[in-house]
Amino acid sequence: MDVQVTSLTDLMVIEHARIQEMLEEVNISSYEDKMRALECFNRFKLNIEKHFMIEERAIVQLLNNISGIEVNDTFRLMEEQGGIISMIKKVEDDIAQGDYSKIQDLMTMLEDHSEFENQTFYPNLDKKLSDDRKKEIIEKVSAMIRSG
Repeated sequence: MDVQVTSLTDLMVIEHARIQEMLEEVNISSYEDKMRALECFNRFKLNIEKHFMIEERAIVQLLNNISGIEVNDTFRLMEEQGGIISMIKKVEDDIAQGDYSKIQDLMTMLEDHSEFENQTFYPNLDKKLSDDRKKEIIEKVSAMIRSG
């Protein structure tokens, strides 16, 4: 990630767009090349799992160090991630059977989740964090995103 960001919101908007592009690639390739669709899906799955791990680590770290984080928003984030993981498993099972019909449902679910994070969750964190703390978290999260 070569773009210099100054907020968690900016960083995660970029990351969400990257993840959504991967899922769009799965959708497009499902019409053209089934093996490529499976390869793209596996890449997407690995990246979304890593993305969720990064978010969970950041959230746990934030909740341990900052009071006033909106608990309901955090529970919503985790609940939505659980739903997305369940849908990914369904899509994965369907793709193995040659059925690509649920990819669009997963895309919608991911878009809704990203919208919540981009417009509510991360902007709220950006407001509550000091500039130094934001910089520290952005550096850590950026390094995690860049790592294999």
